[in-house]
Amino acid sequence: TSGRPVDAAAVTSPSVAVQTPSALTASAAISPTLPLGTNFSATLTVSNSGDAAVTLLAPSTPAVTAGSTGAATLASGPSPAGPVTLPGHTDQVFTWTFSAVSEGSVTITASASGTDANDGTTRTASATSGAGMIGEAFLIASDPFADGTTFTWLASFLGQVWVGPDKNGTGAVRMNPDGTSPQPVPWQIEHNSGARNTAWSGKPADTIGFKGCTANTTGCGPDDESGRGLFWSGTLGGTEWLGLSGAHVNSGTDYARYLYFTNGSFPLATAGATDFAYLDLSGNVSSSTGALTAAAFFEGRLYLGLQGTGAPLLEQVATMPSLPGTAPSVSDMGATNMSGISTANAAPIDTLAVFGTSPNDALYLANGGGFTRTTSTNPTQCAVLTLIPLTLLCPDWTDATPSDSDYGNKTSISTGKTSDLEPADRAIPAMVGFGGRFFAARNTTTGPQLWSCAPGNSGDSAQCDPNDWSLLARNTSGDGKLSQFNDANNTAVTLLAATPQHLYVGFNNATRGVVIYRTSNAAASSVSDFTGRLSCAATSASCAGVGRDGLGAGLTRIADGKAFTFSGADYLYVAAGTGSGPVSVYRIPE
Repeated sequence: TSGRPVDAAAVTSPSVAVQTPSALTASAAISPTLPLGTNFSATLTVSNSGDAAVTLLAPSTPAVTAGSTGAATLASGPSPAGPVTLPGHTDQVFTWTFSAVSEGSVTITASASGTDANDGTTRTASATSGAGMIGEAFLIASDPFADGTTFTWLASFLGQVWVGPDKNGTGAVRMNPDGTSPQPVPWQIEHNSGARNTAWSGKPADTIGFKGCTANTTGCGPDDESGRGLFWSGTLGGTEWLGLSGAHVNSGTDYARYLYFTNGSFPLATAGATDFAYLDLSGNVSSSTGALTAAAFFEGRLYLGLQGTGAPLLEQVATMPSLPGTAPSVSDMGATNMSGISTANAAPIDTLAVFGTSPNDALYLANGGGFTRTTSTNPTQCAVLTLIPLTLLCPDWTDATPSDSDYGNKTSISTGKTSDLEPADRAIPAMVGFGGRFFAARNTTTGPQLWSCAPGNSGDSAQCDPNDWSLLARNTSGDGKLSQFNDANNTAVTLLAATPQHLYVGFNNATRGVVIYRTSNAAASSVSDFTGRLSCAATSASCAGVGRDGLGAGLTRIADGKAFTFSGADYLYVAAGTGSGPVSVYRIPE
């Protein structure tokens, strides 16, 4: 009003913060596998991509989406309960707990709403989860090799499940613990000039061979192996090892004097093949050795059970190979002189297993004759001294065969096979520790038996002596000296495995399909201590097995079953088939 000019530079305007409106999006998630009868988590993640905050943000009650074939009920949640304030460019996770009620596929739909802190309008976001499958057993691989392989072994190696070999012995398949991202694994098998197959002279082999391959061709293994021996994994001194062996099938034309090993430190070979170093046992076993039938690491050494021509062999290897391989120092443990096991012609060592905690652990070996165990952590050879009279010197091995008459009154099965041995071919397909006790599965000429050892009844308080054993889950109808869970169609016990939570037992059954039962009670004694599908009491054939009889797919034969732990979670894995169709792999979560 004075008429004086205004100095624009002297005028200061207040600063104004301009915020973009809040904007909500959401995503929902549940696990793709949901064990039946257990609780699982469902999450809703709400994201605010705007500058303005959202106040009074709270979720609505989530629901199982219409069209889901399974059923789940809300047990608790949300956490946090809300309402909360969600600043701009941040996320908020809401979590609920559901109970998996019935089998099938489910998805969960959830939403959340709040108010824009600046304009007071409502913001809402909703989402539907991916599908989760509710069940007791989950198919993770059907015909994993895509070649119709009918029988395979399972191994845990480098955080993945390995299945192999394929029907031509040329490789394996590895996959994540849930079966995702399966990858074929070709292998390169190193050997030295002593290996018999001239087709592989001067170069590594790419197969372990298969039944029917022609000697001195690239269809057989580097030592002319013509069948599958064993595929397994184990840990020695903190290093994981994957082992592979072939078999001697056609007399005079093929051999099985080599074993092959790899570990995670070995570099991959050409085209990404897994490189196996050789162990040359040709100086320690005859050319007519049938196959490796069992293997175990015990107190820093590798023990090998081999099928011999005159008697079973038990060999001790002190050092593992580096690439390309070695002829190691091998000690024969004198299995032919041991009491407990059968030393009859072609009686393979069915099982090697370790029970107990070092230094009070022991190595057990078992076959159709019975059980033998160590009494030392560094056992010496069981030998006959050529004195007059002949003297047996066997201070580090003792008979551990059950003295119960129910054991002696039954005859173990025998086999004429020299390769591709399935659990049903073995008199003692498995031995395993669970809850401080030791368990053994036995196949007899009239049916299966399960045996439980409670150490301490006599002798060694930490290990199993003959009268520490008792027959487990004996039939209450039919033959009371068998463990068939009152179903005579459970003709062979083909699975015995333990997670920290359960002892599992499985049977071949041509009528119902394979049957799997379990117990959480280490002191279990009767069939009623075991449960099947939906926790039914496993007292008769009316109680289906865990995951349904035949695993819901009509499968009648178990090829292998192993308990593995991945990222702190425990699972039972089962490879099963029909004997004619391709094998499938299932996972049973705890």
